[in-house]
Amino acid sequence: MNDHDPVARFWAAPDEALFAMPTIAVVLGCSVAKLERDRWQGRGIKFRKIDGLVRARKADVVARIQECEVA
Repeated sequence: MNDHDPVARFWAAPDEALFAMPTIAVVLGCSVAKLERDRWQGRGIKFRKIDGLVRARKADVVARIQECEVA
């Protein structure tokens, strides 16, 4: 695994791992601004604020990806 690849680090991490929004944006293929907008509108991925820093749990990001699957 390439330690500099945020997507590889994300998928290799345990479900309880917390990630910053820039990493989540890369994994989801969107901008940090979109994640912020969604969060402010109450429709974003569940998040935690730790010492003023927004973090998302891997399991919550994966759940959001699965919610968006089209059959």
